[in-house]
Amino acid sequence: MLANLRRMLLSLFIVSLFFFISCKNDKIPDGVLNQNEMKSLLKDLHESEAAVFTQSKPDTNSYSLPEYYSYLFKKHNTDSSGFANSMKYYSTKPELLEKIYTEMIDEVNKEQVGIVK
Repeated sequence: MLANLRRMLLSLFIVSLFFFISCKNDKIPDGVLNQNEMKSLLKDLHESEAAVFTQSKPDTNSYSLPEYYSYLFKKHNTDSSGFANSMKYYSTKPELLEKIYTEMIDEVNKEQVGIVK
């Protein structure tokens, strides 16, 4: 009887240990943008890239892509390293990156039809 109790407690301990080990730590590391910040930065970056790449001929008043990036990183309180760390982090969590892009695309679509408040 005591052996069965020990075996059951050991089994319970092992199952509990696996459960706690398998739980994800969803805390975002330092230096990584949160989901909303990342969504906003990605949206601005993609819009800037579209503006640069759709120019028929360069204008002396237009900005280059590196200038856009520099401005946007400052606007979003990050830098190229912070952005790279954020992309690396979210690339390891495809479900979060997909959510960010889905929300960003929804926002752009709403803006295109004039629904955004």
